Order: sequence, then C-alpha cells, then structure tokens
Amino acid sequence: MKQLEGFDIQFDFSNFKKIADLVYFDGPFLSHYVSGKGDDYLFYWVDKDEDDNRWLVFRVSLADLQKYIGKELTLRELMEHPNDGYLYSVDIDNDVHYHDVKLVQPSALPEEYKPDTDSYYEFELIKSDKQTQPFAPARHPPNHCAHAICVRHER
Repeated sequence: MKQLEGFDIQFDFSNFKKIADLVYFDGPFLSHYVSGKGDDYLFYWVDKDEDDNRWLVFRVSLADLQKYIGKELTLRELMEHPNDGYLYSVDIDNDVHYHDVKLVQPSALPEEYKPDTDSYYEFELIKSDKQTQPFAPARHPPNHCAHAICVRHER
C-alpha cells in the first residue's frame, strides 16, 4: 500500500451505521454511513495488501451527498473539498480491526487514490441489509471498474 503523509490519530468508528453501498462490485467501493451524532460520512475503498483494506473516510453534508447522487458533484470534488478540510485514512483487517488511522489532507493523496475527474454517480442505491453491523470490508480483487467509477488498482 502507498505510504501516506498525515497525522496518526485515534478515532472511534464503532458507532457508525451503514446506510447504503453506493458503489458495489464484489464488495463495497463507496458506502454511506452515519455516525452516532448523525453526521454523514463516505467510506471510499482505495487500496489493499495481504492483511488490510485501506479506506478513505470523510464527512459530507447531506446537501453535497444529494448533489453527488444527483450528478451535480463528482466523487473527486467531494474528496478534494471535504466538510472538515481533511480525510481519514484507515486500514481495516479481516477481523474488522481498525488501525493506522491518519488525518490526511486531500492535497497529500496519491493520484492513484483519487477517483477520476468525471466520477459522477450513475447507479441506484443498494440498501444495506446489515445496517446495525460494524463496517466489515470485503477483500477486493485487483483491476476492475466499479460501475461508472473506475477504480485504479495498480498499487
């Protein structure tokens, strides 16, 4: 996995509830979660190794999420201008242990972690049947496109 520049932090994801997988192909690539405080977050899968999946997590306003679903904003625009000004990078292992959480500036992301410039949403929501389960990422095979958002896997 790529080395990321950022600040190591502790962050508790245990109170997050999955609302929907927005992009799914053999596992989620982009999922909408709500925190225990009611804040909306997107989890975007960007990388993997033999032990972990790496996700970029960022808070998004409901208005911006609706603009993304309505094709007025791209996923790249959401990631480059997150509500808080930063993203979380988190590695999640097969046992759903969250570790190596970092605060990362959007400008510090490697190009391989950024969605394409035309990453508009094009598909219907897939509702989660496990809304109260902890976030459990699937292992992703390399080199495939998830619907309209082509995810690069040359990492």
